[in-house]
Amino acid sequence: MTVALAGTNSWERASAEEVVSSPRFPVFGLVKGRKYCFRVCAVNKFGVSDPSAPSAPLCLGKPQALPAPPHSLMPLRDSDTSVQLKWQEPQDTECILGYYLYCCEVGKQNWETINNKPYTKPSFTVDGLKTGREYVFRAKSVSRAGNSVYSEESLPIRVKAAIRVPSAPSAIALLLCTGSEMVLGWRGPAHSGGAPVCGYYLDKKEEGAMEWKQVNEAAVKERKLKVSNLTSGDFYRFRVFAANVVGVGKPSEPSDPFLCEKWTMPEPGCPYDLQIREVRDTSLVAVWAPPLYEGHSPVTGYFLELSLGLQSDQWTAVTEQPVCGTHYKVSGLETGQTCRFRVTAVNEAGAGSPSLPSEPVTVATPPGPVDLSY
Repeated sequence: MTVALAGTNSWERASAEEVVSSPRFPVFGLVKGRKYCFRVCAVNKFGVSDPSAPSAPLCLGKPQALPAPPHSLMPLRDSDTSVQLKWQEPQDTECILGYYLYCCEVGKQNWETINNKPYTKPSFTVDGLKTGREYVFRAKSVSRAGNSVYSEESLPIRVKAAIRVPSAPSAIALLLCTGSEMVLGWRGPAHSGGAPVCGYYLDKKEEGAMEWKQVNEAAVKERKLKVSNLTSGDFYRFRVFAANVVGVGKPSEPSDPFLCEKWTMPEPGCPYDLQIREVRDTSLVAVWAPPLYEGHSPVTGYFLELSLGLQSDQWTAVTEQPVCGTHYKVSGLETGQTCRFRVTAVNEAGAGSPSLPSEPVTVATPPGPVDLSY
C-alpha cells in the first residue's frame, strides 16, 4: 500500500517492506487535518503489479463509535424444532449493517452463534432446536466500527409448536336425505392446530351457483349437521370449516354434488364417523356410528374391510360374518403396516353403501398412554 498527500504525486510505501495478506491495513503517522490518497499493488511470486487507481481524498476524523445493541428480544413459538425471534432495533440504525444472534439452553453456559453473517431484519426463525428444551437468546449490532456489546438476554422459552387454526376437514358424505333436508357428515381435520377443535361450520351452494351460503351461524361440535329448506330435485355441494380457540381454519374441498331426493332404497345408508383407536403393534380397534337411514328393515350387522397402503382400491373383508356391534378389534396385523378401513351396514335387504375410508393408520404402539375409550 502507498500513500500520498492529496494533490501531490509523492507516493510513499505505507506498509514498509511488509506484504499485507489481508484486504485491510492500519496506516499510522498521518497528520490530522491533512487529506491523503491511497493506492494498492498486488504481489505474487513473479513480482509486483501496477498500482490501483488512487482512492478519493480522505482526512482523519473522529473515530466511529460502536453501535448500541438491539433490545427487547422476544422469542415466539413456531414449531417443534424452531422459534421465531423478534427484537427492537437501537435508536440510531444509520451505521448498522445487521445483527448477530446467539442462543443457549437454559442452565448451560455454551452460547452458540445462530447466523454466520449479519442479518438485516429485526426478526429471524431459529431452526434446529430440541423439542421440549428451554432456550434464551441474545444479540449484537454490527457496524463498520465493530460489534456492539451483547443485548440483554431474552426471557426463556420452551420449544414446542405454536397454536394455530386447524387444518381443513375432509371426506364430506351424505348420510340421509328426506327430499327437503340432507344430513351431512365429514372427517375431522388431520391437524387440530395444537388446541382442541371446538366446532365446525358448513357452507352450501346450489349446483351452478357462484356464491357459497353459510348454513350454521353457531359452530356444531358433532361431525354431522342437518341442512333444511332444500329443493327436491336440485343438486347441492357443501364444504366445511373447523375452528379452535385461535380461529377458523381453511375450508375443505367441496363435496361431490348431492341430489336432494328422498331416500327409499331398501338397504341401509352408510355408517359414519369411522375412527381408529387403541393402535398396538399387531392390533387396533375400529369404532363407528350406525347409519342414520336403516332402509326397510333394522340393521343386523356390519362388514368391516381393510385396504393396505395409502390409496389402494383393493378392499378385503376383516371377518367372514357381519359384526354385531359398532366397534371391532382387528388382530393379526403386521407391525409397521399402513392401512385404511371402511364399514358397510347390512339389513334383510342386503348391504348398503360403504362408509368413507378412515384416515391411514400405521400399525405400531405409540409412545405414551393408549386411548381405550370406545
